[in-house]
Amino acid sequence: MSLETPSMHLDVPLRNTTIDSRVAKKARILVVEDGPSEREALVRVLQFEGYEVLSGCDPAAAMRFIDQPVDVVISDLRMGKQSGIDLLQMWRERRPTTPFIIVTAYGEIESAVD
Repeated sequence: MSLETPSMHLDVPLRNTTIDSRVAKKARILVVEDGPSEREALVRVLQFEGYEVLSGCDPAAAMRFIDQPVDVVISDLRMGKQSGIDLLQMWRERRPTTPFIIVTAYGEIESAVD
């Protein structure tokens, strides 16, 4: 029996540039997760796939990267005092075009609809 890990590919356009596909760099991704093991696992997978990865443990840590080029933010929904939604709102005030992916381990319809 063979166990294979599916490859994760995010085809995200880079910072409004036109680059020949043969030399295109992969996206710079900010991972925001309060769980250290979950954060490290996601960072490692993305780095293995060739992405440049920044990481933070909460929205305050993530906002330290607001002035750096970030192509995508992947954030946990629930993180202590502030949530991924709080981070999305703060980030969008200064960088409204950055794509956001919010993930959660909780299966609540109310959270997904928000």
